[in-house]
Amino acid sequence: MSMRVYTLPRNPFNVQRCLLPDCDFLKKNYGKYCLISSPETDCKFLVKIGLYQVKTIKDTIYLDPSVISHSTVCDMCKIDSLNNTAFNNFVILKTPQTAKKVNVVIVFTDVFCIKKYSRCHNDLINIIRNILKFFAFCNKSSLSLVNLNESKNCGISSLVVTTIDNSKKLQLYEVDSMTEIIIEKVTTELKLNQSQLKANLSQIGGCKKAYELLKEAIHLGRIGTQGKFSSKILLIGPSGSGKTTLVRYLAHELNMVLLEISAIEAKSSDIFEKAQIYAENNENCIVLIENIDLLCGKRQSKKSLGELIKFVDSVHNIIGINVICTTSSLDDVDIQLRKHGRFEDEIEITIPTASEREDIINKILVTAKVTCSDTLLNQVAKWTPGFVAADLKLLVTEALLKLYKMQNSVIREDSTLLENCFKLALNKVIPFGLKGAVGLCTGNEVTFSQIGGLDSVKKVLNLSVTLQLENPNAFHKLGVPLTKGILLYGPPGCAKTTLVKALAKESNTTFLATSAADLYSPYVGDAENKIVQLFARARIGAPAIVFIDEIDAVVGSKSGDRERGVQERILSTLLVEMDGVGLKVNTKKDVNPDGDRKTFQSSDGVIVIGATNHPQLLDDALKRPGRFDKLIYIPPPDVSERLKILTTLTSKMPLHDSVNLERLAEVTEFYSGADLKNLCQESGLHALTTTNMTAEEVHQSHFEHVISQFKPSLNEKIISFYESFQKFNQ
Repeated sequence: MSMRVYTLPRNPFNVQRCLLPDCDFLKKNYGKYCLISSPETDCKFLVKIGLYQVKTIKDTIYLDPSVISHSTVCDMCKIDSLNNTAFNNFVILKTPQTAKKVNVVIVFTDVFCIKKYSRCHNDLINIIRNILKFFAFCNKSSLSLVNLNESKNCGISSLVVTTIDNSKKLQLYEVDSMTEIIIEKVTTELKLNQSQLKANLSQIGGCKKAYELLKEAIHLGRIGTQGKFSSKILLIGPSGSGKTTLVRYLAHELNMVLLEISAIEAKSSDIFEKAQIYAENNENCIVLIENIDLLCGKRQSKKSLGELIKFVDSVHNIIGINVICTTSSLDDVDIQLRKHGRFEDEIEITIPTASEREDIINKILVTAKVTCSDTLLNQVAKWTPGFVAADLKLLVTEALLKLYKMQNSVIREDSTLLENCFKLALNKVIPFGLKGAVGLCTGNEVTFSQIGGLDSVKKVLNLSVTLQLENPNAFHKLGVPLTKGILLYGPPGCAKTTLVKALAKESNTTFLATSAADLYSPYVGDAENKIVQLFARARIGAPAIVFIDEIDAVVGSKSGDRERGVQERILSTLLVEMDGVGLKVNTKKDVNPDGDRKTFQSSDGVIVIGATNHPQLLDDALKRPGRFDKLIYIPPPDVSERLKILTTLTSKMPLHDSVNLERLAEVTEFYSGADLKNLCQESGLHALTTTNMTAEEVHQSHFEHVISQFKPSLNEKIISFYESFQKFNQ
């Protein structure tokens, strides 16, 4: 027999009832207790069979899921809804016996109820006995009390029957006034729900190291505390990096109660009192205070901050209470909270590396039951510098949504299509840490193949940037210092900016581009702050390229001119950032086997590239080794490079057979790449205007006409200057 089940309304008259339509099974078993189960759930329900008076759809029953039988006490499951669940196993049970002794676990709605009944043990036993009289139950069963008004008034949400008369067989029992009630344990709904969290660290990727550090810090709190935990930890990491998730998994693994609260709610919350009650009840607990920097940053929160400091200090004398505060901005945390004796450990969750991002993406796809090749996983990980776990989850969701739409609501295993969906999603999803970043460039599709010529420059850039970012360990192994900065100089229009865009695309890096117009501000200190923020975002998005166009206008050479005060302050700020990019001074450093502290710098993943038409105006301090390590001259194109540029520019233009690109390359001396692009554009316009917009091809004559009317932007004097500068600065 198989039936669809719906849940009965909650009221005392429906406790443990199962109402069936008029049928042979009902007639034979009316009033008997039955154990029913479904392949769709892991639970078995203990119910008493009755008749549903109203005519119902055939093979439909209504039941109250108050009493659930479990295979083990530790495997208690929570039923949210049974509606439309199929049940196909019905086992009729014998008449209930009267139990002599029942062992129970009491689940209170709130920890304050535990305190309320802590000195009223006998009264609590009588209450439990009266509640049990409403039910028939067996070993290892849970009793939901939501239908009973008496239990609501007492603050009891459910009971767990662990053993009855030491019996191990499946037998129903009832209680009477002589039944002995043994309270094995009291707990809360919060603790019970947290203990049923069916997850482990393997389900979240990229956080293993931070998790182990957090776990170790908690375990160290056991020293000298007779097995009880007592630690105070500051957990640092960008928004969406998994701070809260890690703490939840930790609490589950260590079987600790987790009390969560936002810092701005700390003043009005009774969470601190709850923690003390749990500790008094021999329950280790973690008080998780999220975004503590929000509390510290407000003047009106000084009183709340004082209360928090008082609580943190008092925890030192209370065994079993652990305090973990999270922040995404350590600089905004009040220094009073960081003094010795308050937070013993400061643990940082860093931006995931490429391998960690690959792990996170894989876990998300496995959860979504979508298969993805290792090659594509590796590629997507390289495309997502600066993405944290929450960003990656949003990216995968967006990509799968696009995949779902493209495949007419059926997700199939199509690696090429999934790759295209990820590319589309990347144009829409910006990592949280980079939102609002100065000069952030997304959707960049320029590649080296689209830039004609400059092959030698491309090779140097590839070696200095792409290979360095992909293989930093190889450089470290040989003691080769990593490039921090590159200065591109040369005449205007020779593809300096385009080269950097292509470089960012080829190396799969975060690309932050800025110029004097973006940085200058009428407000004192604003420009310097923008520089600091620019580099801070670059570190978040590492590996990253910070591109400063027309850098001579931003930071020229130092002088005594008062009007250059702003420029000099910007120069000083830039020099400081380039010298100490990513230097960590707020968190604990790694320690090598000899016990010495390692200097931790993330400058390995951030490269600064400047572009200028006036290299002679730059301060010498910028051009010394350790800042702009390489000065690369971008020369105007020669004949062969002009041919490559023209070939690239005209690849999508319909050309007449008369067009001779070799000839055009020869007659365009002193033309820059921008000039050649303009030549092609103007030639096409000339073809359209001379044929009344009916031209289908561009002829040689159109190119020659434009050349005769156009003056190149370069000349021998300009080129001679740059060549002399190159020779002097080699």
